[in-house]
Amino acid sequence: MNTLLNTPLIWIPAMGIILAIVFGQWAIRARGIQRGSLAIIAALCVLAPGYLLAAAFAPQWIDARHRSYLSFYESIQPGMSRFEVLASLERHYPAEGPRQRPKIMRDTADGLGFFMDPEDSYEPNCEGIFLDFANGKVTRKRYSGD
Repeated sequence: MNTLLNTPLIWIPAMGIILAIVFGQWAIRARGIQRGSLAIIAALCVLAPGYLLAAAFAPQWIDARHRSYLSFYESIQPGMSRFEVLASLERHYPAEGPRQRPKIMRDTADGLGFFMDPEDSYEPNCEGIFLDFANGKVTRKRYSGD
């Protein structure tokens, strides 16, 4: 996520927001419904590329599933036991919570793997969290994006 903020691509949504504000002001000050409608349509058009970039490169900005999953990943620290990892899973994905739990795809003595549940989405959602264990403690964690 930090690398996205350092790339020129961030200028596309930033400029879209600025232009949308300008067009929004124009719509407020416009005399006549046609000019106001045209300004609103223009504002939406300049926001669309930024939304598409965010959906492609930073889905956690617009999708709560990704925010929950990344929060779970960030809570896992080297040195945690399997019990602590599963307790963290329980905290981030309570049984009665709004998000469905990630599926445990690999559960061995030396590793644990989670895949994000697609919930109601049509995409496959191949986001994965892979943990390596030694002596019952997390030694390495990896995040595999879609």
